[in-house]
Amino acid sequence: MHTDIDDKPWWVADFGSTKGISEIRIFNRIDDIGIAARAGRLAIDLAINPDEWLEVYRRETDEPFGGIDGNPLIFKPTIPIPGRFVRIRLLTRNYLHLDQVEVYGEPLPNFPQPAPTLATAEQP
Repeated sequence: MHTDIDDKPWWVADFGSTKGISEIRIFNRIDDIGIAARAGRLAIDLAINPDEWLEVYRRETDEPFGGIDGNPLIFKPTIPIPGRFVRIRLLTRNYLHLDQVEVYGEPLPNFPQPAPTLATAEQP
């Protein structure tokens, strides 16, 4: 996936309900060193409600990280963090290019769920 050039472009995944997020793996595009360097400065945010994000990881370096070469960026908190939404965002104006994102976690069946965030259209 990739975006156009933008101020702090982002990618979001919605899991539909809150999960205990235990690991996130970000696979960078490594087919071109210039493209790989674009993802150097990024942040990972989690949210239960899409209006209230929590930054859980920040990377501020121009050193590219790997991808399919077996060296993806791995964020692994010491304990699972509750989240329904995962957002990866660049900290600068650039293109966001990634090969793959893997998110691991477990359902949290007793965790209170926020109200649905999308309005439904009424049919005539």
